[in-house]
Amino acid sequence: MGIRNLYNLEEQRDLNFYELDLGQERIKFLIYHLYELRKARYGYYFLTENCAYQIAAILEIAYGVSVDGYKYNFPIIPMDILNAYKDNITNQFLLEATLRRSQVLIEGMSKYELSSYKAVQRDGIEVNEELSDNVKEVLNIEGEYQSQRFGNISKDYNKTIDPNFSQALCATSILSPSANNGKHLLNLGAYKDHESKGVLLGYRLLGRDIYDPQLYKIQESNVVFIEAQLKLMESGKLQVQQFDLFRIKSLLNRGSLASSKAWSVNLGVNRLNKNNKAVGDFSMALGRGYDSKRAGVCCLGTLGIQNKVQEGRLYLMPSVDMIFYPFDKVKIGLLAMKKYGLHDSYGEVNVFVSKVVKKYLMIADYSASEGISGNSLSLTVRTGLFNR
Repeated sequence: MGIRNLYNLEEQRDLNFYELDLGQERIKFLIYHLYELRKARYGYYFLTENCAYQIAAILEIAYGVSVDGYKYNFPIIPMDILNAYKDNITNQFLLEATLRRSQVLIEGMSKYELSSYKAVQRDGIEVNEELSDNVKEVLNIEGEYQSQRFGNISKDYNKTIDPNFSQALCATSILSPSANNGKHLLNLGAYKDHESKGVLLGYRLLGRDIYDPQLYKIQESNVVFIEAQLKLMESGKLQVQQFDLFRIKSLLNRGSLASSKAWSVNLGVNRLNKNNKAVGDFSMALGRGYDSKRAGVCCLGTLGIQNKVQEGRLYLMPSVDMIFYPFDKVKIGLLAMKKYGLHDSYGEVNVFVSKVVKKYLMIADYSASEGISGNSLSLTVRTGLFNR
């Protein structure tokens, strides 16, 4: 229950469970070994000797294999371990993040259930046995979330946290052990703008960005560690278009009970300026998201500092992100921003369509800017270098 409260409720993560084909003797051996390790302490290294690495070591002992964490490609992530033991998985199930679970329930409510739920929320009607199981479960999730996450205790808290309803905690996992692991991603494509045309090259160590379809997530997220984007022009010149040490952005919330706050932080090099000059950039942003089932809009206000360019070192940048899913694996986006420096301004609008085709992500991207590079069109394909 403690793990579920921390990950499933407070941090709103899905919990995927995988049952393995270990016999009773090996399970007993593993329990004895874990008992021996009860006071052990380990250093934690985010990209190497992390929680996934330690789980791999335990599983190798359980299966009688020598411990060799280096057989996993750097960086080590949980999907690597799943992939290594995918033939040993006998069953899998999912505990959805509670806000995602509540959203599924709300979207599936009848008009009567929805009016009953809103009546409790809006008019303060007491929780009672006449309410349907769906309504009771959503009220239960809301009461627990407000209590555990924010310390807000409602007047009907005792009734909502211990309701009499049939709760379906488990669902079929949609996370395949052989799915794309989101690391060592390679971009290959072509571009054309009014200055030149050529080949686009990109590499990402770890993460996912706004192009990735994320329809079944509670919120759109952009989490990238170490990414480079290059242009190989027809003249043979190689140009660094963008380099990010990290790029983190939380955009749109799809849960009716979730906060719609949005934020971002970025450190790297880009050419978002009128001179199309590669400059170091650090920025932070706050904003708000608005959403429906398949679409969302997010408005952010960014404060940043960059190397000296025509616009100046300090800047303010309002931006709008619009996302729409016409189909489950097709994503359409419009990203618009205006950077106001101390001496000048710079604006850019980006429109893209992305689609998942097997293990590849196909991206068509069109951007219009006020810089010397002008408008550009690109087509790229992305896939993992080490997908097995």
